[in-house]
Amino acid sequence: MAFTWRFIIGGAGKWGATVAVAVVLLAAALRPLIVKVRRRKNSPRSGTLKILSDPDGAKFEFVDPAPSSHGLIDPFVGSLPSMASAPIQSTRGLTPPQARLSVEPKSPERPQARVLSFEHDSNWLTDAPVKTSEEIGNSLLREIKDKRSVPHLPIIFIGHSLGGIIVKQALCAQDSEEVVDDTSGIIFLGTPHLGSSASVAGAILGFATGLLGSDMTLVLSLKSHDAHLSNLAARFRSCLAPNERRGQKTRIISFYETKPMYLFGWLTIGRVVPRYSAVLDADPNEEHGIDTDHSGLNKCAGRDDKLYQILKDAIGRLRAPSRLEQADKLIRDEHYKEDKLQIDRLSGVRLPMDQCYINLAVVEQADQDAGHSNEEGTALSQHTLLSRQKIEVPDKTMVDLATIFSHRKGRNGGMIEPKRILIRGRAGMGKTTLCKKIVHEFTRGTWNEWSRLFDRVLWVPLRRLKGRDGPYNLGKLFHDEYFSHLKDKDGERLADAMSDATPQNGGRTLFILDGLDEVSGEWNRDDDMSRFLKLLLGQQNVIITSRPNASLPADIPSLDLELETIGFYPDQVKAYLDADSKIKPKADAVQSFLQKHWLIQGLVRIPIQLDALCYTWEDLDPKAVPNTMTGIYTAIVQKLWKKDAVRLGKMSEAQAQTARPAEIERCVNTEIALLECLSFNGLYDNVIGFTPAHRDKIVERFKLDLPLDETLARLSFMRTTDPSSKLDGRTYHFLHLTFQEYFAARYFVQQWRDGEHRKPLDFIFKRRKGDEANLPTDPAEFLRRYKYSAHYDVFWRFVAGLLEVEGEKEILGFFHTIEKEPFDLLGPTHQRLVMHCLSEVAELPIRSSLEERLSQWLLFECGLTGSSLLATESELPDRALQNALKRASGRGRVTILEALGHRGRHLSETTVAALAALLKDEDFVVRYSAANALGGQSNLPEGTLAALAALLKHEDGDVRASAAEALGRQSNLPEGTLAALAALLKDEDGLVRYNTAEALAGQSNLPQATLAALLKDERGHVRSSAAKALAGQPNLPQATLAALAALLKHEHWHVRSSAAQALGRQSNLPEGTLAALAALLQDEHGLVRVSAAQALGRQSNLPEGTLAALAALLQDEHQQVRSRAAEALGRQSNLLDAVLKAIGLLLEPERQGETTGCTIRNPEFLESLYESLLWRSFREQSSLYIDDDSCVINQSTGLRTGSFEHPRSNQFRDAVRQHRQHWSVPYMLWDSCKGEDHEARSPT
Repeated sequence: MAFTWRFIIGGAGKWGATVAVAVVLLAAALRPLIVKVRRRKNSPRSGTLKILSDPDGAKFEFVDPAPSSHGLIDPFVGSLPSMASAPIQSTRGLTPPQARLSVEPKSPERPQARVLSFEHDSNWLTDAPVKTSEEIGNSLLREIKDKRSVPHLPIIFIGHSLGGIIVKQALCAQDSEEVVDDTSGIIFLGTPHLGSSASVAGAILGFATGLLGSDMTLVLSLKSHDAHLSNLAARFRSCLAPNERRGQKTRIISFYETKPMYLFGWLTIGRVVPRYSAVLDADPNEEHGIDTDHSGLNKCAGRDDKLYQILKDAIGRLRAPSRLEQADKLIRDEHYKEDKLQIDRLSGVRLPMDQCYINLAVVEQADQDAGHSNEEGTALSQHTLLSRQKIEVPDKTMVDLATIFSHRKGRNGGMIEPKRILIRGRAGMGKTTLCKKIVHEFTRGTWNEWSRLFDRVLWVPLRRLKGRDGPYNLGKLFHDEYFSHLKDKDGERLADAMSDATPQNGGRTLFILDGLDEVSGEWNRDDDMSRFLKLLLGQQNVIITSRPNASLPADIPSLDLELETIGFYPDQVKAYLDADSKIKPKADAVQSFLQKHWLIQGLVRIPIQLDALCYTWEDLDPKAVPNTMTGIYTAIVQKLWKKDAVRLGKMSEAQAQTARPAEIERCVNTEIALLECLSFNGLYDNVIGFTPAHRDKIVERFKLDLPLDETLARLSFMRTTDPSSKLDGRTYHFLHLTFQEYFAARYFVQQWRDGEHRKPLDFIFKRRKGDEANLPTDPAEFLRRYKYSAHYDVFWRFVAGLLEVEGEKEILGFFHTIEKEPFDLLGPTHQRLVMHCLSEVAELPIRSSLEERLSQWLLFECGLTGSSLLATESELPDRALQNALKRASGRGRVTILEALGHRGRHLSETTVAALAALLKDEDFVVRYSAANALGGQSNLPEGTLAALAALLKHEDGDVRASAAEALGRQSNLPEGTLAALAALLKDEDGLVRYNTAEALAGQSNLPQATLAALLKDERGHVRSSAAKALAGQPNLPQATLAALAALLKHEHWHVRSSAAQALGRQSNLPEGTLAALAALLQDEHGLVRVSAAQALGRQSNLPEGTLAALAALLQDEHQQVRSRAAEALGRQSNLLDAVLKAIGLLLEPERQGETTGCTIRNPEFLESLYESLLWRSFREQSSLYIDDDSCVINQSTGLRTGSFEHPRSNQFRDAVRQHRQHWSVPYMLWDSCKGEDHEARSPT
């Protein structure tokens, strides 16, 4: 926001010897009357600066002077009959309201002028104050300094006659430096810089009218060539000269009259201020004569007046941008330049912002999310590779970046306009691109909503605050980030101006605080920087970016909205390929390739991975593309090393193009070893950004051709968040976290090889003193300790894939070590580890036995939980899946098929063929579920589509209906298939018509009116479908919920059970409904208790009484009731953690302050919780095992350990064995696999 101050000080004189004589004679004649009315003022009177108008959003200030007297002779002019017709405003100031000097606003709703007026008494004829021009100037300076806006703005002074002298006195006064520095220009209107001959006549007149209170001090100070004026002129030139604070001289424009003054319309007194006196300090070519007399220099008849236009143009020439405007412009022009906002691709080509995509999804908070649970607990597994990378196609609310500040529903259900937003995202998911995108679009005014809300966007990478000395404030931040390169104190002044504007106008400044995770460790430090960080995070308008692991300090204002960045959509992948000039001719081939490789198709939804594929494409053989993640990364890494060998000066471009991968690897083996060691130590110590301190610890271990920082700067695998900083001060991170995990796995494999002669692992970044003795330097010990840690999930995948290349002995030894103690006593986490590692391995002697055990666990999960998350993982081996489908009962088979139908679940051609065969199964539900699973595949093979189309004419209506639903989920169906579907709208079977209508309409949720009609259908299966749709609808109306709640007391048990099931699918149920459901936990019918427990398990923050009732059901006589109660308690994560802590299983940080030895106090209660822990382990990374008489529970909330009193550990094992016996028939869950070391297995 810009303002301009113009102080217009009026003053004029009209003299004449004749007038003086006349006045003297008149004064003598009236002396008796004058004596009576005389009121002499013997003390100076100070002027006052008044603010007449202060509109919001003003761009400059207009000062309309209204002094009590107007120069040397204005009293006479104002009283002369010949001037009586002139507007009163014209006699009181330079411009009347109808002709104010201003730069017209571009739009009428935001006035650009702030109007001020300096009122002072410069009357010297009657009742005059005894004061000098210097005293009035000092008064003006005091008022300016007292009334200035914050931040300080440029000033334009306009002084008429004596007013110009007062302006000069103010600027030459003591302590005026700050005002002088902000003065962008001065307009002098007939100012007697070298005096005026009319001063003598005025002095005579003043003497003659002394009885009226006249004072000659001001008049005599304006004598021609007076020494006082000469001295003032010299001081004025010195004050305005350029210096270290002010880079250029203040500009001056002078106007002078060209006409003489007349009294009574005929008596001339000549020009009051001659030209030479009026233009003394004017800039070259800025001396302008005005066709008027002295009194006319400050009068305008209106906006069309020629003088008004002349003065308005003069102000425009003098007007300078404020420091805030200068700061904003400098940030836009230097920091937000187009080339700085482009994305550097691996090929070296820069990608413009208009070709960048940012996808944001709303993150539901814990209090909301806990109540959202899918049907029968079949939520998509969070353990899959793609879900871990946040690149599954989301099933949640999406938000357009341009509209994140638009009105939306808040957490409490009311409408809000978000101002404080957190955006989380994994490495490589586009957080930096997001920041650049915001800056790019805002500076170009693309997003109208943002322009309406904010004047500036300030992108602040929080990592840069590390190491900066305190005390710290906004001014220092702005200086260090944006203005440190400016000379002298210019940068400090701009930073201070921006800092001053932030609190005053904070509502129009948006902060983008980038990288919360990189400073989240600062909260616990009670120092100035910690307090400043909290000040930043507490700003009114803020977007905070972070990786998923960081949390905000508790003592800052709450957030309005939390979002997460997610991967590209399939259509964006295609658009990205089309935007690459080198790939575009081959885009169809790339798309076809992606359709056949589900893992690569998923990985390239990560922007940096897609860029890597495009860069590597020419070196990939489409007929021999690896099907494992390890193989894909190996191919990409080889291509990037070919590029880096040239950048490092190891090879010429021509040599690199013809060199074999082994030759290139041998050429850069030291750099490879550097990345391997750096990545492994970073992974172990949870370090993603490698600071100079980290690099200092590793530099001595490798003999590089170039300095370490120079080497990292030339590697394609490394990125810095601040490329403009010096090399030695940068923080580096890997291209994507998966590249760090890949190189870390390479390091581990290097140490693993050679069996008994394995090299120890080298831990460089020691976290705490005394850790050395406890570090798992043996690779096998490292695997044993961390095999169940979710942190190393991708790492172990890469290790398996790399070890397979090393030979059968190495990979078999790896799997044997996995199968040894400590062994997960629960099981699902162990099976996921095996499954994920198998997905990277093609040949393994014990593969069949491992897959058979996986098949058994899949069947067991279906029976225990009524759902299957193992089946939702695309990594599940086909053989294990198909064996389970063959052996499963009808309900178990349906459960598996439902899991296969989840969004993001890839089906191999073998599995698709098996499901196509099930379309003819005799069980309708099986046929329906198989079709549903096939429908979840966006691009079925042509043969499968043809088979489904043929089933549209099957004699069995159920088959026709299932085929219709499957086809309805496909895109780009052939015209013949569409015609066949349309014909089924007239099918005599209601279910066929129903499925066909859904397939063609593509509606995911039916309208309530349609549901009501279907509920009245005469056919039971149609009514059943309607009821199912009703139960599956989120956010049912209150009336419907009330009706369902009333049915909880229905006389028939199946009605109560059905009502409980329907209510259980709703989130945030009222307290009364929760109480009614809790009462059903004691219902006489077991299935009602099952439904009630299942429904309550989907709610969050259950009352203590309800939790106690659920705990009591763990002893229920019916096994299904016990299972559902255990499941419900398992969902209450806070409760389970509290229970574990109460019985002595403490988190590692809690153990450090524990002095009692952390002995488990109630192991029998832990035994009763075994089923709850088992149920929970299917849904999250959770394992339970015994290690040296210590019980270890490894959960997402942390590692809990506690010691058994002897011989309680053996008793606990026996109890676990008894629990297992309940499920072990007919499954083989904890049995040994062929080829493993039986002696090393757990006795349980």
